[in-house]
Amino acid sequence: MRTLLFGAAKKLFPVQRHEWPKALMLLSVSALLGVGFSISRAASEAMFLIHFGVDYLPYLLLANPLLVLVTSAVYGAYADRIPDDRLMIYTALLPVPLIVLMRALMLGEVHWVYFVLYTFVLAYATILTTSWTVYLAGHYDVQEAKRLLPFIQSGTLIGMVLGGLGVALCAPLIGAANILWLWIGTLVAAVA
Repeated sequence: MRTLLFGAAKKLFPVQRHEWPKALMLLSVSALLGVGFSISRAASEAMFLIHFGVDYLPYLLLANPLLVLVTSAVYGAYADRIPDDRLMIYTALLPVPLIVLMRALMLGEVHWVYFVLYTFVLAYATILTTSWTVYLAGHYDVQEAKRLLPFIQSGTLIGMVLGGLGVALCAPLIGAANILWLWIGTLVAAVA
């Protein structure tokens, strides 16, 4: 039975038998990141549109590239000094206190936090994707990467679909603002 399962998996996916444990681990991390991308975007976008409407969306879309530029410069300044595995952990966990702070400000009905949150989510996705790509590059040589990275990165898309379904199911029950706790959970789980 086990041989039959590995035979079918070998035909469907370009993963050799000895590569499965590592590839599945990286696929699961990729899926968790995808879930986080999806739920953070859906929740922050919904809260932004509820509180600001579409009138302020152009301002947000102008602010986002500026934030990405600043955060990319900071990331680039430290990326060479930190080993790739630690950089991935730091990139994933560094915003957790900021997310908690923004959630606390929501309880205080501070409305500008929704603008900041949505801008942050869009910019952070870029930085986290960069860190994830750098982390993955250290795991495989060029030939292995050609075979395995599309399989591993498919986890991000699978996670985004699952995250979207999760938001659709959870938001009516716990509210869009509390979805942020799920996002924190995916970030912590991805580096655990």
